[in-house]
Amino acid sequence: MDRVLVVDVDEAVQLQRVRARDGCTEEQARAILASQASRSARLAAADDVLLNTGPSRDCDRRSIICTRGYLRLAEAQRQERDLAQT
Repeated sequence: MDRVLVVDVDEAVQLQRVRARDGCTEEQARAILASQASRSARLAAADDVLLNTGPSRDCDRRSIICTRGYLRLAEAQRQERDLAQT
């Protein structure tokens, strides 16, 4: 099973979080973001998107739910392959 999950937030929040995490200037934070894939490229590649605008515990909870869903999909695909081989 191949799926791409993107955890997304708008650029302003990204900048704020990078600055708080790294203690850097806005210019340094912008350089960090510029070195990564653009938001539009990430979203274009995504099969699923988690919005990370709230507290980290909310995103953690939703990512666990996604993981469980992915595990169910993978198991279903495995069972289909096993049935096809019999």
